[in-house]
Amino acid sequence: MKLYISALLLSSVALLPMASCSDDKLGDTIFPEITDELDPSAYTYKFDLWLQKNYLEPYNVNFNYKLADIDANMNYNLVPADYNKAMDLALLTKYLWFDVYDKIAGKNLLKETSPRVLQLVGSSALNPNTGSETVGLAEGGVKVTLFNVNNLNVNSFQNVNDGALHTMHHEYTHILHQKKNYPTEFNRLSVGRYDASNWSSRGDLEGGVVNSLGFVTKYASSDYREDFAETVSNFITMTDAQWNRVLELAGRGWYNFTDQFGNDNWYCYYYYTNNVANDSTKAYIDEFSIYRDASGTMFTGSYQRAVTPYVNDTTYNVDGEMVVNILDANGFRVETAGGNPTGFVLDAAGQRIPIKVYPVEDEDEINGREVILQKVNIARKWLMDDWGIDLDAVREEVQWRQRNYNLEELRQQIANMGN
Repeated sequence: MKLYISALLLSSVALLPMASCSDDKLGDTIFPEITDELDPSAYTYKFDLWLQKNYLEPYNVNFNYKLADIDANMNYNLVPADYNKAMDLALLTKYLWFDVYDKIAGKNLLKETSPRVLQLVGSSALNPNTGSETVGLAEGGVKVTLFNVNNLNVNSFQNVNDGALHTMHHEYTHILHQKKNYPTEFNRLSVGRYDASNWSSRGDLEGGVVNSLGFVTKYASSDYREDFAETVSNFITMTDAQWNRVLELAGRGWYNFTDQFGNDNWYCYYYYTNNVANDSTKAYIDEFSIYRDASGTMFTGSYQRAVTPYVNDTTYNVDGEMVVNILDANGFRVETAGGNPTGFVLDAAGQRIPIKVYPVEDEDEINGREVILQKVNIARKWLMDDWGIDLDAVREEVQWRQRNYNLEELRQQIANMGN
């Protein structure tokens, strides 16, 4: 959530003297002339009429897909939204946001609490100071801006969900807590673990490291207000598999080391290169290099994915000698001589020996899974007590609609306007 109102006003004022002191004619602008009157002969008439009937009249919400200069943040180089993608996003926003809250909490809720303006922007808003990307802004409970609309892939719901719909639920949560504060108990759950400056560089596997600290996403670990909005929005929009994955990663231990190239590495599994519990042979591995046997015992997969705190993917044997390429592509030990594999290591029965894998001990004294669930419970109670919103019912309805919507049928709503 960021506020840009002052910057916009200052930018507008600064431009006035330049316009009055020059007779030079400027070329065509990307900013169209926008009026409240609908032109039946205009190419955009059916879409504009649909927006009027589905946003402006029932909710007093202006859904802006055209980019007027006053709507553009002068800190970024921005372009307008693609017309067809704007139509699809308007349809999905109505179906997966407005209609959901109407059904669960009643039609008056969004009439009273929805932003007055939904502004689409075609391009990204990249932050040069942090390298992060702003995907949405909620400005004072009045306006929500969605960026990067032109990269929307309507054939991939996950792309739409990650790029826009999750952002809408996130920004709407900001609007609600701007109007009524959520309990301060939420902020105390992760005191000392927020990182406003370096949240985007918290290296991990699928967000697992920050999950283990009690955050649903890396962005949630930047600030307690963002944490609250991310907790609510991800609980609503994540599928059951995605949500369970977050809770699974939140319960893991993680090991960190910096490799010879200066890269920060995090791993949640390790193995002993000679299958003997000896620290000199411990190597860390990601879970994508692991397979399980019929009993559920975990073994290593490709040695090429197995990494250690030593240079050049090497480990050391019990005598302190450097060993390389100790595993084959299936995760079995191989004999080596002078750093070169010479044959397979066999057990007494003549069978190749797999390397057993162990989970990294969870030593941060934080039960990330429990912290995340506590945060959801706080949000759940606040939404019901202060807003009459059943969070679980909203999630259930959104999940059903995400699985069952038909975009072609939704598009017919616009095609049939004015007929």
